[in-house]
Amino acid sequence: MIKLDSQMHYKIYNYHNIGEDRKQIQEFLDAGFYIVQCDASHHYDTKRGSASVGITAPDGKEYTLKDSTFKSPGPYYAEMKSIVYGLREIQKIKKEIKNTLLLNDNFYAVNFAAGNFTPKKPHIKQVTSEIMTELEKIGFGVQLGLVRSKVNRKVDKSAKKTLKSKEKEIDKRIEKRVQEVLKNIEKGKAFENYTIVESIVSLKDPNSDYWFNVIFEPYPACTGYWWRQKWEPKGEQIIRARALPCSHMCRAAELLGLNIFDVFRKQIFRRD
Repeated sequence: MIKLDSQMHYKIYNYHNIGEDRKQIQEFLDAGFYIVQCDASHHYDTKRGSASVGITAPDGKEYTLKDSTFKSPGPYYAEMKSIVYGLREIQKIKKEIKNTLLLNDNFYAVNFAAGNFTPKKPHIKQVTSEIMTELEKIGFGVQLGLVRSKVNRKVDKSAKKTLKSKEKEIDKRIEKRVQEVLKNIEKGKAFENYTIVESIVSLKDPNSDYWFNVIFEPYPACTGYWWRQKWEPKGEQIIRARALPCSHMCRAAELLGLNIFDVFRKQIFRRD
């Protein structure tokens, strides 16, 4: 099998097959290219991704790594998203740039970006479109290069570290929400007098003659001041996405034999 040199490979496939040849990368730097290294990490369970972008100028100056996190349907999407971020970061440099070599270590991501593969899945179509949009904005030449992960080790390590840090941050937020709900469950125990008529639970305020009405269908609602002021005016979609149950709802769920953590599972355990 004849091994194609980088330039010939580029003419045929629209990207350079650099592999682990750091000498080639140096040749691009010597020719006045900015080198943009992009890599991503994807978490299968949480469907989150992170991207890291490193830029090296022709004079050898290395810019600070830029990291981002995002929702990610899959690893190819995450790698292609890192290319999007790479294209955005190179546009932020306040110097005259003539040519850029953008490197990524994922075969499929590079080929989608180069136009060799036709995206069929909606999320791949969407991120491919993002890449094309960024390329249209750029007023200088951009060439793609496929490298081995060893070459992209620095940005790969940064992407993984960023994703791990983000997951820890999200876990802390979830724990904070869980603790808030547990506090409201305890507060709800004060409502000892109640009535249940069909799907409406009415709870008497132990300190006044006021009654709070709670329903869970078609979506959770409460006549308590906090819920009415914070969530009721915002409509069903926002309530389902963000709101946590008040003490009245926690007590009403208990009386109806419902698990409040199941009723508000999306809100409490969301990872966005």
